[in-house]
Amino acid sequence: MEKFINLKWDIDSIVTDLNLGFVAKKRAILSRLSTVDNEVDLKSIAYETMADKVNGFLYRKHLASLIIMLNSDRVKRLKRNIDDLYQQTVVYTFGKSNIHRLINRNKPKVIYTLVPDHGNIGDLALGYAQREYMVRLLPNYDHIEIPVSQTYNVLRKVRSQVTPQDVIVLTGGGDMGTHYLGVERQRRFIIRKFKKNTIISFPQSAFFDDNRFGKRQLRASVLAYDSCSNLLITARDNSSYEFIKRHFHNEIASTPDIVLSLDNCQADVTRKRNRVVFSVRRDKEARFSPAQLRRLENHLVDKGKHVVYRDTSLGNVHIDISDRISVLRSIWKDYSMSELVITDRLHGMIFSVITNTPCVAINNKDGKVLNLYNSWLSKYSYIAVASSIDPKEIDLAIEKLKSSTKEVRSHTSMRAYFAPIAKFINERTAR
Repeated sequence: MEKFINLKWDIDSIVTDLNLGFVAKKRAILSRLSTVDNEVDLKSIAYETMADKVNGFLYRKHLASLIIMLNSDRVKRLKRNIDDLYQQTVVYTFGKSNIHRLINRNKPKVIYTLVPDHGNIGDLALGYAQREYMVRLLPNYDHIEIPVSQTYNVLRKVRSQVTPQDVIVLTGGGDMGTHYLGVERQRRFIIRKFKKNTIISFPQSAFFDDNRFGKRQLRASVLAYDSCSNLLITARDNSSYEFIKRHFHNEIASTPDIVLSLDNCQADVTRKRNRVVFSVRRDKEARFSPAQLRRLENHLVDKGKHVVYRDTSLGNVHIDISDRISVLRSIWKDYSMSELVITDRLHGMIFSVITNTPCVAINNKDGKVLNLYNSWLSKYSYIAVASSIDPKEIDLAIEKLKSSTKEVRSHTSMRAYFAPIAKFINERTAR
């Protein structure tokens, strides 16, 4: 499966390359597929999803033109639009769920929406941290979490149990905008359905494409957000804060990523930190090829380092919310046993912070990593940034870590920085 993932990464990189025309993309794909038979048996792979099964068939048959067409932005948008329309009408109206039975209408509630229940461990941490924060803030409220996968199934029944005094939470992260448009559309839908409630959008990075499509989606989001007069939008980096303040008309605040509100999460391990962890993206935000990663790995091994891969993504799997904390503790323990983390994942950097693990963070495609670092983490002595995974640049970043004189040398909760959220909630729940 690992070789298939690498192949898919290479093909996706060709398809999304804006500098290549259709013919050039077709030639590049056929050239890459010509080597496949010697690398991996595409027939014998146990594919995890139907999409991967379709891709495996197309790769095996060398159907380059069809690969390009099915992965074009226009086709992807069409499929997404059809699915969103189906979810917001049929599933919302007829969906079945038992979550609403957990709700006590006679007690004030915090309803958490878009709560991650998938394999992105950084997103799982967001769900965990926001609940921990709100439980401390509103201990006498019931706290009900709605998984993102169940949004449309349960929303109609939950809505019938909600009263005006209840607080609605929109899970934070990096999905405000066009990069994860399906989630942004869910967010608009929720805001409109609960516009009479107090709503808080936990810290987000915002990114809307700077083209006709992106501007149309931005207008749609502004219109939806405007429908709620008691909505607080929080941005987790300065760039997103300035963008949201420029385009949206709601109350807006700047805070760190909510995971940084957690106390020190360093595991109690007796073993010496003795390895280097790679936590590197292999999704649509990926910047580096498998060959580039192997080059860096070989460089570190030649210097006597033990390198292990421990991504903050488990792939396309379902993680029940009740299992969330065990998954988080596992990766925090792995980080705590490491002498260094090299990552281009924002929560790879944040997990390094909260486990007091030295980290070289590499900026990702849309700048989320560097924006958050510059906004909140530049004073940490054990976090350094690099622009690429070139071995020479990584070596320089490691030397900076060793010689750093920055003031923050261990993590304590950044809870004080979330005062705008507490103020907003306290003012409205005291009414």
